[in-house]
Amino acid sequence: MRNSRSDQTPMTVITTIDSFFRRHVAISPNKKDIANKRHPDFPSQVLKKQAMLRYETFDELWAKFRQEHADIAVRYTYEKLPNKCPKILRDHAPWEMIKAYDSSCLCIDCEGMNCLRRGISGAKSIIDDVLKRLNDSPQVRRGPGARDLQRLTAIKDILSQPSKYDMIVSCLMPMHALIITRLWTHGLKRSLFIYEPGSDVGSSNATLNARAPIAGSEWMEPKVDWRHYTYTTKPTVASHAQDVARQAASARAASTESIDANDDDYCTQSLSIHYTLNHVRKNMRNIEIICSQIDWERNVRPLVVKRDIDFSENGIIKDKHQVQSQHWVTIQYTLFVSINSWLKVSEWNQSSGLLCVGDEVTVNGELAGEPVNVQSFWATVIELLDEDEYKISDKGGVHHVVSRSALRHRVRHSVAFGHVSDDKVHDRYAMQHFTKHELKKLEDYMIEYYPEDIPGGRIRRLHQHSDNAGQHFKNTGAINYFTTLINERGGPVNTAYVYTFGAPGHGKGPYDGIGGRWKRKIDQSVSSAMTKGVLSYTQSGYIESVEDVYDALVYHFGPESLQHRNQQLAGKNPIHRYEFFLYTHTHHPIERPTEIFDTLKGIFSHYQYAVNNDAMVYMRRRSCWCIYCMRDLFAGTLNWHSGHCVLGCSSAVAGNVATESNESENVYTFSKRDCYKTSGPGVTRIIASERRDRNERSMQLCVNDWVIFDSEDEGQPLWLGRVMSNPEWGGQGVYRNSSNRIKNYEGVQIGKNEVAIFVMWYDKIDLASSIQDYYVSRTITKAIVQNNRYFVYGGFEMHRLLGDSNPAPKFRSGARVNDIDKRSDEWHDREYGLVWRMDERVRSEALSRCSVWME
Repeated sequence: MRNSRSDQTPMTVITTIDSFFRRHVAISPNKKDIANKRHPDFPSQVLKKQAMLRYETFDELWAKFRQEHADIAVRYTYEKLPNKCPKILRDHAPWEMIKAYDSSCLCIDCEGMNCLRRGISGAKSIIDDVLKRLNDSPQVRRGPGARDLQRLTAIKDILSQPSKYDMIVSCLMPMHALIITRLWTHGLKRSLFIYEPGSDVGSSNATLNARAPIAGSEWMEPKVDWRHYTYTTKPTVASHAQDVARQAASARAASTESIDANDDDYCTQSLSIHYTLNHVRKNMRNIEIICSQIDWERNVRPLVVKRDIDFSENGIIKDKHQVQSQHWVTIQYTLFVSINSWLKVSEWNQSSGLLCVGDEVTVNGELAGEPVNVQSFWATVIELLDEDEYKISDKGGVHHVVSRSALRHRVRHSVAFGHVSDDKVHDRYAMQHFTKHELKKLEDYMIEYYPEDIPGGRIRRLHQHSDNAGQHFKNTGAINYFTTLINERGGPVNTAYVYTFGAPGHGKGPYDGIGGRWKRKIDQSVSSAMTKGVLSYTQSGYIESVEDVYDALVYHFGPESLQHRNQQLAGKNPIHRYEFFLYTHTHHPIERPTEIFDTLKGIFSHYQYAVNNDAMVYMRRRSCWCIYCMRDLFAGTLNWHSGHCVLGCSSAVAGNVATESNESENVYTFSKRDCYKTSGPGVTRIIASERRDRNERSMQLCVNDWVIFDSEDEGQPLWLGRVMSNPEWGGQGVYRNSSNRIKNYEGVQIGKNEVAIFVMWYDKIDLASSIQDYYVSRTITKAIVQNNRYFVYGGFEMHRLLGDSNPAPKFRSGARVNDIDKRSDEWHDREYGLVWRMDERVRSEALSRCSVWME
């Protein structure tokens, strides 16, 4: 008998790989998702099997495999690319496993879930009755009905989620991974119904099995609405686009039919949530982005203002006496909606006071303004035990008993801004124009009513969120403008601005609902003008222009309107105040100058941007708001390197993907990019002003002053130096070239009107340490001439930790070279043992000025 080859993959490894994929890759719940396998010699012979939809990359699955089967993974790991999935894992994957689609549009066919959530309350009521009856029966709890009882409890947990997105997230949890596909059709239906001989589970020839453990009168009540979903033929691209444009809500991918309660193939509408999962799993990347926004709501801290922005669809001003010929002639107006919200410091910092059931809290949270405590977590109050103890539930449903002093009350205050304009172009110029006026108004409002929430009178931390519209939000010009907002608010030292873009196809939010409410109120005002004759709150008495629209919105929603109306939009997170702005071609017109920018590479594939400086951002492919990411983004980006990875980020563990160059890249790692404006209003003036300020600050330096230069070295972004005396410059440490020629000092060129600095360099003692300790350079022992082009900061104080005072020697013109060399060497020998420490404030100020010089 022939021996097996020594390099053959053992059958135990093949079986392990196959079992791994079947645990982590779910079978599609859609019966039409079929995988075909053709015979290599006889192509007409086809083997068909229900498809397994793979929504993760092979590298992401490989990361999970390494955790679960470390002993096998170590034998097949490629040392140079340890995060790259090896060929053996791909070769032995189940043949029916296929890559899932990742596409979506904004139509109700692809994104709607209203029909699937209809009837959930009734279904939960029935399930509660069944569970109550079964829990009272010991025979069912311990008998063959125990498994059905467990499945029914899991169904109730999914249906009890407060929103559709929470329901989706619950479906994707590991404990519910197989419930959606096998819970009803392959589980409860088999025990609850009796089928005729020869019929399968999907047959409609079935009756209720009275002997089933979970059978009861509850299933036959009239209020139980049994439905089934049938998939229609997919329309062509052209017809689908036409249906979307007409907002044809009737053209749904899943159509409902009311049928008899005894039909077996039909489950309750609420139990048919697995059909929705088929659409959701096609957008796993989008689900990750959506879940990150949920994490933001739970981990955000006070002193952070969140701004959600979007253009509402242009409103229409109808003629009050419209005739047929005027039907297609309408006057439109632009409506830009922005919702700003923040947590109130006064409520957060309290360590006592009564909390109500349902209140959101942060357990073990720090005081407002302090570094984020990564051990804290979000929870809701579910019971008051005594005066100082509360029973809370965290996001996983785990209950804790915590004292009141450890709870930070999360009370949100929201302000909605509406920008009304007769300029109907939706672009970044309009967005920038609206933002400029809005932030000034918001800061004035916070200073007047909530001064503790805006220390210094400026918004120091702004987290902005919008959809992916490239024309007015996601483009280089808009990102560049967002970085300039920090210039008037303390610069990069005192600010932390983050721009996060939503998932593609999921751009709708509360701002769309508020925009629709405003436009609906304008339509009602038009109708009122037709019946009442004159409107007292508009200039014209009707709704005829954009000015009338503004007057009507201010009357119905403005600060002078009834306060209770402002708080009726939402019971949990109401809008506390409305503000409106008016822009016309004569009043605050929108200007559109010609501007050119350095293209921000990879902008369409990145979803989160953290501002580092003017025209400088850190960007990453996926957004994450876990507690560790919130900590880093709350503190700012001055101390980050070009490839910053958040230490402890829960999403970064499985974030490795393969790039076009076949290398592994983590989608949760920040990369540093610039987006300079190279042409447009103010560019030349700004460059000239920066150059002039730099030269003036350089000429003010004296011998012994400390200076910092910008560096391109990632390990040492700052170069520390000390101004020394140069006898060729009359003993001064700086020199301005006033001639028309370029002067050369050992390869360093000093152009016309530029300033040269005579510098002795210092090195950081430990590059990996956060302690900023320096000593005189061990490699460059002589002072050298340096151009001030990269000079960023000077004239600050350093703290001497070791050694005695050692001022730099001063030389006069005409001094002998031997004396200069001797005194310089003696000074360097004395300086050799001294250690100097830099303040963190000085370092932050210097970092804020790095990478901003443009020539």
